[in-house]
Amino acid sequence: EKVPDNFTMYLAGFDYGISNPFVAQLWGLAGGIWYCLKEVEWDSKKRQKQKTDPEYIEDMARLCYWNDRPVHPEKILAPPEEPGIQRLMKQCKHPALSSVRSAQNAIMPGIEDLTTILSLGRLKIFHKCEATIYGLANLLWDEKKQQQGIDMFIKGGSGAPDHAADASRYIAREAAKELRQRNL
Repeated sequence: EKVPDNFTMYLAGFDYGISNPFVAQLWGLAGGIWYCLKEVEWDSKKRQKQKTDPEYIEDMARLCYWNDRPVHPEKILAPPEEPGIQRLMKQCKHPALSSVRSAQNAIMPGIEDLTTILSLGRLKIFHKCEATIYGLANLLWDEKKQQQGIDMFIKGGSGAPDHAADASRYIAREAAKELRQRNL
């Protein structure tokens, strides 16, 4: 399926890691459907090189382009436990990154919003977003945590699917809220 050329709104989000993988996504809204358009993925263990915060900020700035034009996401959703990278993004030279804020980190509501918009056809993932596709297709629930009454997927390090899933659920919370507010 063809991805639209123009979008009425953009959202971005990322799961931040220095030793764990970093995954960032750009989503666009067109015709009542969200599209996961682009991603940035960096696994420092696989690549045997750690990136610095300024390098991740440049990655985020490059993410905020669509059809060779800069876009300004209404919100860039970051892990709430990472205020340092948020502060650096707000202070950097890239105006598109100033909309960074803490994501809602509750796992189940984020997964519910993500699965709802996917199942209703309100989210489509562009085929070039390979880390996102892998992450969502290979996410596994932690049975030990579930026995304790805690809904949690298996967290992992290098190569684990949860990093793309975290970025997706951060954005999905806001994306689903936008659809509800627009009665879509």
